[in-house]
Amino acid sequence: MNHFVRGAALAALLVVAGAAGAHAQEAPESRKFFSFGAGATVPFGDFKEEAKTGFLTGLGFGSAVGSGNLFLLGTGFYGRNGVSEEGHEDDYFALLGGTLNLGLMGSGEAVRPYGYVGLGMQRVEEKGEDHSHGAESEAFGNAVVGLSIGRGNTRFWIQGGAVLGGEHTYMPISAGVSIGF
Repeated sequence: MNHFVRGAALAALLVVAGAAGAHAQEAPESRKFFSFGAGATVPFGDFKEEAKTGFLTGLGFGSAVGSGNLFLLGTGFYGRNGVSEEGHEDDYFALLGGTLNLGLMGSGEAVRPYGYVGLGMQRVEEKGEDHSHGAESEAFGNAVVGLSIGRGNTRFWIQGGAVLGGEHTYMPISAGVSIGF
């Protein structure tokens, strides 16, 4: 698993570095932005044995750092994955958490690649119709790459990444909109 984490981090850094391009000092249109989106969570590792593919929704607030294309992004999310164990078809894992991320936005007019890495905490609780199996809180790291599409302060985005480090590892694949102000 350590090789996977190192490889994912290196790949994210290479994509982000390549996305910066020759115009790394160009300031974005907006210095602050609000973002929201939704998508799928695809479990892997040990979590894949327990959970089915689920959904994730989240909100974020970000701000450009300095005069370049660096940004900080804080996010909060809620997700839900069904339990794959036979006889527990109505049970699910509820994911609730947040992250603090540092990212780099590439240059471009209509399409801009970006990437970010961060640290977060999540609470994972297995729930059923008439019971709860308790909750676990765990720290994790994440790496995400995506594309920002549009012009001006309202931009659509699509991204994919990995949540690693705890018992509940998954790939969030999502789309949404960011509004600059």
